[in-house]
Amino acid sequence: DTRTLEVPLTRWLAGWLGRSGIEAEDLVVDVVDHVGGGYSNVVLVVRLNYTTGGRMLARSLMVRLTPAGDALFPTYDLAVQVSVQDLVRTGGVPVPEFVALEEDPSWLGAPCLVMPWIEGHDLVELPAIDEWLLSRPADEQERLQRKFLAALADVHTCSWHDHPGTSRWRGAGAALEDEVAWWRDVATWSLDGEPSPEVAELFDWCLDHCPGVAGEPGVLPGVLPGV
Repeated sequence: DTRTLEVPLTRWLAGWLGRSGIEAEDLVVDVVDHVGGGYSNVVLVVRLNYTTGGRMLARSLMVRLTPAGDALFPTYDLAVQVSVQDLVRTGGVPVPEFVALEEDPSWLGAPCLVMPWIEGHDLVELPAIDEWLLSRPADEQERLQRKFLAALADVHTCSWHDHPGTSRWRGAGAALEDEVAWWRDVATWSLDGEPSPEVAELFDWCLDHCPGVAGEPGVLPGVLPGV
C-alpha cells in the first residue's frame, strides 16, 4: 500500500532536500503506484510540491525499491546498478541521471534508487505486445527498433577497465565458466531448487563446451526485454 510510504518518504525527501542545500517549506508528497514497466523492482512515482525562497516548486521523481516478495534474481546490488549506468552514460548511452541512492532499508523497508520522472509512454515488459507501440506507424516502430539496437551496440563498446567500482561487477576478472555457473544457480533458485532435467542438461552442456580461451570481456545487458 503506497499510502503507508508517504510519511517515511516525506521525511526522507525533506532530509535529502536539506542535504542538497534546498530549504523546502510546506513539503507535500504524493505517492503513486507505477503500473507499467518491469518485474524486477517496485516502482513508485513521487510528486513533490514545496516552497523555497518564496517560490512554489513542483517536481516528479521515480523511486525504485528492491522487491520485498517475488523477484527475478536472488540478490540486488543497487550500488552496482548505479556504477554500470554511470559508465554507459559516459559511452553515450541514454540513461537517466541518479538523484540519490539510499542503501539504508530502515527508511522505506528496502534500499532504493531515486531518479527524475520523465513523462511519456512506458512500454510494457514485452514491447512486442504493447498496444500503444503496435498502434504506431510501421516506420516509427522500425525507428524505435533501430535505436534500441544502436543503444545495445553502444553498451557493448563502453570501455570499463578504468571505471571505479568495476571490481564489484559480476564477471570482472572471472572466467566464462563462472558466468554460466552463475546463470545455472539463478535458474535453480528461480525453480525452487528443482530445475527440469532438460534445463540441467543444457547448463551442463554449456559448462562442458565453454571455449578454452576467452575473448576480451565487455559490458553486456543482463536481461533484455522481449522485442
